[in-house]
Amino acid sequence: MDSEFFLKFLAILSLINGTSLIIGKESRQNMIINLQNDTFIISMGYISILIGAPFVILHNIWEFSLIGFVTFFGWLTLIKGFVLVCYPQFVSNKSYSQNTLKIRGIFSLLLAIILFYYGYF
Repeated sequence: MDSEFFLKFLAILSLINGTSLIIGKESRQNMIINLQNDTFIISMGYISILIGAPFVILHNIWEFSLIGFVTFFGWLTLIKGFVLVCYPQFVSNKSYSQNTLKIRGIFSLLLAIILFYYGYF
């Protein structure tokens, strides 16, 4: 598959994630509550596996460029899903705050801007 597709896909995911974390105070509160629930964490793990597996299967190109970043992201997402499914207590034992999630949202938006730029221009 074309690398532009994966760049655009990652850009859209990052945009949605970042916007919801910055704007939605209620969604941040719900996320903090849900990150204490092992069932929710395991579900997040399976979703991460479903997102990461196509990147690994269809776009396993290792080079030192943005194309390599897409492959690296796919592998990280797949490994994250594996860890979340096998060790949910690793996440549920951590404490999260509103500000931490808001900062993650800002980084996600910055990543979305970069990916949109390279995906569309």
